[in-house]
Amino acid sequence: MRNGWRIAGLAMMMVLASCTGPSASDAGAGAAIEDTRPLEVIRRKPMRPYAEAATVKLFTRTFEPQPLRTDKQGFSEGRALTPAEREAIESKISLATWNGAPVMVGCCLPHHFLRYYDKAGRQIGEIAICFCCACIYGRPEPPGVAGNTALDFDPEALKAVMKGMGVRTDFGCEPAAADSPGA
Repeated sequence: MRNGWRIAGLAMMMVLASCTGPSASDAGAGAAIEDTRPLEVIRRKPMRPYAEAATVKLFTRTFEPQPLRTDKQGFSEGRALTPAEREAIESKISLATWNGAPVMVGCCLPHHFLRYYDKAGRQIGEIAICFCCACIYGRPEPPGVAGNTALDFDPEALKAVMKGMGVRTDFGCEPAAADSPGA
């Protein structure tokens, strides 16, 4: 019975909200009208995250069970990228401007991390990538990321680059893709 009252209350709130909202005739008076266009990229611009970095290392996190008391938390030791590898990876990353505010997907559990270091060896930034849901973000956000502009990448093209480097991209994705080295 309690659920019935909750549903009735919710329905009543919806009816009242529809009575007090702006009408179509108010639109000319400057009232906000909800944008119902589908979210899409309207401009893509190549970018080089943390261009001032002297070194870039690729780390992976498998989320596979680890022995207790490990300080590695499932991270690989990191692999310093050659200039050609860095270029190949970064050429698949872009700044995308959307027709509305971009939304972070729910899963976004990154398994691949590009960590950027200055000449003194201090980490100056990180790009986190999840191939399962195709999300990407930076910490701190690279220059150019603001408002409706966010990091973006071509998942299939970047997977191909990673596979060419012998790096798995199927960590934690269900069902697991058959892209482990040697596959």
